[in-house]
Amino acid sequence: MNQNPYAAPQSRVVTASMPGAGLLEQPLALPSSAAFDWLRKGWRMFLLAPGIWVLMALLAGLGYAFFVMIPFGGLVVQALMPIVLAGFYVGADRLNFGESLDLAQISAGFSRHPGPLALVGVISGLVQFAIMLPLAFGLIAIGEGYGDGNGLFANGDALFVTMLVAIVAMTLVLFLVSLLTWFAPLLIAIDHQDLIQALRLGFRGCRRNVAPILLLATVTISVLLGLLLTLGLGYLVVLPWYCCVSYVAYRQIFFGD
Repeated sequence: MNQNPYAAPQSRVVTASMPGAGLLEQPLALPSSAAFDWLRKGWRMFLLAPGIWVLMALLAGLGYAFFVMIPFGGLVVQALMPIVLAGFYVGADRLNFGESLDLAQISAGFSRHPGPLALVGVISGLVQFAIMLPLAFGLIAIGEGYGDGNGLFANGDALFVTMLVAIVAMTLVLFLVSLLTWFAPLLIAIDHQDLIQALRLGFRGCRRNVAPILLLATVTISVLLGLLLTLGLGYLVVLPWYCCVSYVAYRQIFFGD
C-alpha cells in the first residue's frame, strides 16, 4: 500500500469485490431478442470453466437428493436453493471480471447474507403454496362439476378441461413468482441489497422485460423437456448454464452491460 500522502490519487478499478458499483437506478427495458443474447453469452460463460461448473452442479444435485429423502427435507431445500444458486452467481461474477472459478464457490452464498437469501426461498414457497392450494381445490370442484356425479375422472371432457386449466394456472403462478424472486439472490449476494429492496428492484427489472423473459422461459421449458432424454444427466450442464444466463440478464438489465 502506498503511504505517501503527496502521491497522486489512484483510480479504482471495478472488480467483482465491489458490490453495487454501476448499479442503475432504473432497470433497463430490453427487446425480446435479448433472450437469445442471454442464452448465447451464458453458454460462452459456461465454456470458460465447464469442468468446475459441472462439479458444482453435481454437488448441488447430491445435496438436493439427500435433503428430499429426510422428513421436511423439501422445506429445507426451498430455503437453501437461493443460497446455493448464489454460489453459482458469485462464480459467474468472478468469471465476468476476469477472475478464476473454483469449486469453493458452491458455498459462497453461505457467507453472503444467507439469512435474506433463505428468506427469498421461503417467500417463494409460501406464495406458491398460498396460491396453489385454493387453486387446487377450485380445480377439483370444477372437474366434479363437469363430471356425471361419479367424481372428477368419470368424464373424459371434464378431465381434459380440468387438466388444461390446471396447467395454464400453474404456469402463470410459477411465472409470477419467478418475476418476484428471479433476480433477488443476485442483488443480495453480489450487490448486498437488503431483502425488500432486492425483491422490489428485481420485480421492477422483470416487469420491464416481460417479453424477453417469456421467450427465455419458453426455451428453458423446451430444454427441460429435452433433459428427459438424458435421464437427468443434462442437468449437470443446464443448471450452471441457466445460472450464467441469469447472471448475463442481470448485468444487462441492472448495469447496462
